Amino acid sequence: MKSKVLVSTLVIVVALVFTFLTAKSILRPKKFSDVYNARKELNVNRLTAIAELQKLYKKEHGEYASKIEDLEDFYENGVFVVTSTRRTSDTIPEGLSMEEAEKQGYYETIEVKIPIKDKIEETLAEINKKRESNDLVLMKDFQYIPFTDNQKYKIEICTTDSLVQKFAVYVPVEVILNDLQKSTIPEESGFFSRCFGKILYSGLENDMRERRNCVGVQLGDTVKPSIEVIELGKNTDNDEK
Repeated sequence: MKSKVLVSTLVIVVALVFTFLTAKSILRPKKFSDVYNARKELNVNRLTAIAELQKLYKKEHGEYASKIEDLEDFYENGVFVVTSTRRTSDTIPEGLSMEEAEKQGYYETIEVKIPIKDKIEETLAEINKKRESNDLVLMKDFQYIPFTDNQKYKIEICTTDSLVQKFAVYVPVEVILNDLQKSTIPEESGFFSRCFGKILYSGLENDMRERRNCVGVQLGDTVKPSIEVIELGKNTDNDEK
């Protein structure tokens, strides 16, 4: 009788271990994929915000910002100047060109200064109309690479032979996956949730089988004149240069 109980207990234990290993083999790759994709999209969203800010910066300064700190200051304190002309007289002598009429005071130039914060929010509102609520492009913390303890994006400036200025921001896959435990075992989660996470996902960031399919992201390109957010190929030493 005792031997039957022992055998039954052993069978149950083996079944539980097998079930756990099966669940772990299924859940770990999915968790890795979910975390990676969420982090990649968050980087893409912040790079999109940087791209829109760079467009305004170039309009005002004639060139792209070479440091993320310049964009920070521009966002906080900059203004976007909109100019228009207004007639100052109901009647204008015939035969006057627009330039002559302006010189003689029949027209005046009006400048309206719009805070960059207002202008960029207006731009992002248009972009976000086509996005889901969990995929919005926001300006909050746009200068920081997510999950890196406030590491800032680095802007690369390149001028081609045709003297066309270009810029790029590169985020290697290693940076995207930095400190994966912050996402797999969040500190704010409950005790049992953290224990469950440690059992299933501990060391997930070292799973090279999953990492080999990951890519970094970039904004712009120092070869092609683009300021669109595009994906890099698989991360290599050449991608980081």
